[in-house]
Amino acid sequence: MKNKLFLLFLFFLFYLYQNKVHAQHQKDSIMILNNGSYLINSGDASLVVDPSEGGRITSFKLANYEFLTGKDISMNYGSTFWPGPQSIWNWPPPPVLDSEPYSAIDNGNSIKLISNKDPITGFQFIKEFSAGKNSSINLKYSIINKSDQTKKVAPWEISRAGKGGLLFFPLGKGQVAGKNFEPAHVNIIDGIAWYKDEMSRPENNQLSIADGLEGWLAYAINNRLFIKKFKDTKPELIAPGEGEILFYISSKADYIEIEVEGEYKALKPDEESHWDMDWIGKDIPSNIKVDKENNKLVNFVMKIVQNQ
Repeated sequence: MKNKLFLLFLFFLFYLYQNKVHAQHQKDSIMILNNGSYLINSGDASLVVDPSEGGRITSFKLANYEFLTGKDISMNYGSTFWPGPQSIWNWPPPPVLDSEPYSAIDNGNSIKLISNKDPITGFQFIKEFSAGKNSSINLKYSIINKSDQTKKVAPWEISRAGKGGLLFFPLGKGQVAGKNFEPAHVNIIDGIAWYKDEMSRPENNQLSIADGLEGWLAYAINNRLFIKKFKDTKPELIAPGEGEILFYISSKADYIEIEVEGEYKALKPDEESHWDMDWIGKDIPSNIKVDKENNKLVNFVMKIVQNQ
C-alpha cells in the first residue's frame, strides 16, 4: 500500500512538472500577427517587431503594460537601430536601415530580419529576436559592410519610452555630458547615475552621454522595470563624440529615448560585427521604493542582471 501511495505521489509530481513545462512553452513562443508583425513571448514579457517598418520594435510589454511609445506620440516611435556615429549619415537616419521593409526568416525559435544594402553608408543590418529566460527577450544585431572599402561603425540601439520614469545605471569613467543639446540634470549617488524624467517637456531638447559600467541600465516607471543588459564597452572603444549610454528628452513630444552604443570597430568589405542585448521586464516589489537614493532598487536590478 505504501509503495502504491509513493508511486501515486511521484506520478502527481511528474504531472505537475509536465504541466509547468507545457505552460512555460505556451508562454515562450513566436507567432505572426495579422499585420505581418511578429510577437515573441517570454514569460510575462512580450516584444513585437515589424519587418515592414525597418524591422522596428513596435512593442515591449510586461503583461499588459507597454513600455514603448507609438505613432500616436511621435513619428519617432518604438525602438530602432542605427549605425554610429551619427556623423557618418547626419539626419534623417538612412531609410533602408531605419524605416524601409526588411525580409523576414522564421527559424521556429527565433525571427531573423534582414535589410537591403544601404546606399548611404554601405551597411546591411540583420536583427534576430528570440525568447530569453526569466521574462526577457534576446536581441542579436549584426552589421555587414557591403561596400568595397573598409569602414568603421558602432552598433547603436535607440528606444523611445513613456515619460515620467526614473532612469539609472552604474557610471563608468568621466561625467555625464551634453551632446548637441544641453545635458539633462543627473544626480550621481554612490556611483549610480540617476535621471528623473518629468511629465512636462523641457523648454529645449536635452541629450546626455556617459560611459556606463557593468553592462546594464534600467528605467523604472509605474512600478515596473525595463532593463537593458549588454556587453560593457570601454570608453576608448566608443565612437568619437559618442557615449556608451545616451538619453534624449524631446521638447516637442512626450517620450524619452534610452540608447546604448557598442564598440566602434573597422569592418573590411563583407566583414560583419555582432552585438547582443537582453531586454528584461520585471515588476518592482511593493517593499522597494522607486527613488534615486534607494540602494535596494539598484541591488534588485543587479540581482536580476546577474541571474539573466
